[in-house]
Amino acid sequence: MNSSVKKLMALVALSAATTSFCTSAAEEEWRANMDKARTLLQQGKPIDAEMTLRTTLTTVQKLKHDQMYGRYMGLLGGSLFTQNKNKEMIPFAEDALKTFYALPANQWPPPSVFFNNHSDLAISYQMQGKLKQAELQYYKAIAIADKMKPGERDRPWLKTCFDNLLYCLHAEKKADEEKKAREQLKKMLG
Repeated sequence: MNSSVKKLMALVALSAATTSFCTSAAEEEWRANMDKARTLLQQGKPIDAEMTLRTTLTTVQKLKHDQMYGRYMGLLGGSLFTQNKNKEMIPFAEDALKTFYALPANQWPPPSVFFNNHSDLAISYQMQGKLKQAELQYYKAIAIADKMKPGERDRPWLKTCFDNLLYCLHAEKKADEEKKAREQLKKMLG
């Protein structure tokens, strides 16, 4: 093997090692940002959480779409939702859900993650007057909550979803569906 081929092979090996290292460092950074953003949201600092997540958003968007990608998008959407940036949050929540549903079922996050993304998305649509889209997302959130164990459900948030669904159905003059939703509410929440 001549020296040029050896140099080329060494350069390729070095490039692969460096790329792997950078990818690993980038992954550590965005995972750390997710942890920091969760803490900031728990502290009631959604603006800081949003800014933290946006610093590595471009890196995350280049990654394969797996559960962590979906959680990142959902967390960013949640930080925007908390700030009432409803129109801005929609693409992130939709991307998170699209990613989750594309995964094999054994790789899905817990039902509460789906519930939160669907309910936040529903409220964001409702706040923009898009009642049909909101209604669909409320139904999805409620269907997920219905399959959860009662202790896993966030009762006040589920009640909010039902109340908002009832508002949408009433505004759309869907009396039969509104009646069925009220019955389901009683069944689920007592």
